[in-house]
Amino acid sequence: MKNSGLRPGKSPRNVKQVHNIQYQLNQQNAHDDVFETFLFGTTHDGVILQQELIPNLITIQSHPEVICHIKSLQETFKHLVFHYDTTFDVGDFFVSILSMRHPLFKNEPMIPVAAMFHDSTKQRCHSHFFKVISEYFVMNSTKVIIVTDREKGILNAIKEQLPNAQNLFCWNHIRRVSNF
Repeated sequence: MKNSGLRPGKSPRNVKQVHNIQYQLNQQNAHDDVFETFLFGTTHDGVILQQELIPNLITIQSHPEVICHIKSLQETFKHLVFHYDTTFDVGDFFVSILSMRHPLFKNEPMIPVAAMFHDSTKQRCHSHFFKVISEYFVMNSTKVIIVTDREKGILNAIKEQLPNAQNLFCWNHIRRVSNF
């Protein structure tokens, strides 16, 4: 066994030693999350739209077919309603998800459009997300409605990157803060 700590021809003496050897072998093959994301991007064309390491860790993902679909919807419908929110308590990073109310289906269900994995909730990260997404389909338009909570970093990012989009506040967040 390569680097197992055993001399050639010797077998493990007990179960603990077997576990130690397995652990050592797994450590040799382990990659960190950033590298795993890089590998994912190299094997799934077009899914990773951008990955940045410095000054913030940011990975922006979407699927090429979803992007094409959004473009076609924007040509057909007067307005599209997007929702953007950041999740918390997911470990050492945050996940912000851009979803859309799909106008072709009954009750306009929400579909995920893009996601950003990031290490900070500052305006810079959200601004970067909207800038990158705008390279793939129209976001800075009066035909775009973005529903958000009242998180300062997100609001400032929308003002900076998408000044023509309409920004509305999520009723659930307003109700929760106002105790309705």
